[in-house]
Amino acid sequence: MHPQSWTAVIPCAGLGTRFLPVTKTVPKELLPLVTKPTLQYGVEEAFAAGVRRFVFVISPDKPNPAAHFLPNSQYQRLLTERGKGKDLAELNQLIASIEVVCVEQKKPLGLGHAVWVAKDAVCKDVAGKNPFLVLLPDVVMDGEIPCSLQLMKIFEKTGGSVNATEHTPQEFLSRFGVYAIEKSEGRLHWASRVVEKPSLEEAPSDLTVVGRYLFTPEVFSILEKTAPGRGGEIQLADAMNTLAKIKKLYAYEFEGRSFDTGDPLGYVQANIYFAQKIFGKEMLRV
Repeated sequence: MHPQSWTAVIPCAGLGTRFLPVTKTVPKELLPLVTKPTLQYGVEEAFAAGVRRFVFVISPDKPNPAAHFLPNSQYQRLLTERGKGKDLAELNQLIASIEVVCVEQKKPLGLGHAVWVAKDAVCKDVAGKNPFLVLLPDVVMDGEIPCSLQLMKIFEKTGGSVNATEHTPQEFLSRFGVYAIEKSEGRLHWASRVVEKPSLEEAPSDLTVVGRYLFTPEVFSILEKTAPGRGGEIQLADAMNTLAKIKKLYAYEFEGRSFDTGDPLGYVQANIYFAQKIFGKEMLRV
């Protein structure tokens, strides 16, 4: 399957309450990591893997973060008049190379529901036969090989849904979904279930769910039948458990680093990390 036939779904309907008051007016997906919004890192990751079609799940109750990837001729013209047009050249090249589709999640009914409302947009051109990616925009990855591409390569071997995972210190396991593992071959694990935010005693392993997912289209029919779970929301983890029961869910230890920029501390850590990559020794002058 050629990468350019893939679609990436990016849920952007969250209200970003952990970053109030700034998210009262600025979507959390547009909070900057150095000079780029966090959302752009995920799009660039998938683009580097060959993806050209992006479905943004947005909320009617906040500004549309996907507008960052729409052409703005008036602003571009002002920048050009002031000799600053080249500063947007890289972004404009990205914008010209991708297809942007926006679908609304009218009510905040959970991540599983956000993925489900993208169904028609994902299946539009491929008759619902091809797998697709889900990228959480507040999880930022860094590695020599894009995490999205790593998952795509594993799918070629397994033919099943495969999600990114990583080892997490025990004291932090209660913050994440944790995989129970049936068997392993190197970095590839056969998942038997996902336990959401377990206590240390309940955690079945130290392999946690990271915000990168590759699903086969059958997840849509599973989500359609999934009853609301914790918080009255349709949980993506519940659909993942259904896939695990029929032996169609894999967890892959991706190569690279991840940052949870949806958490204020993780956001600061990511800024420091990427600033060091960009500015090097200049950071030591702080």
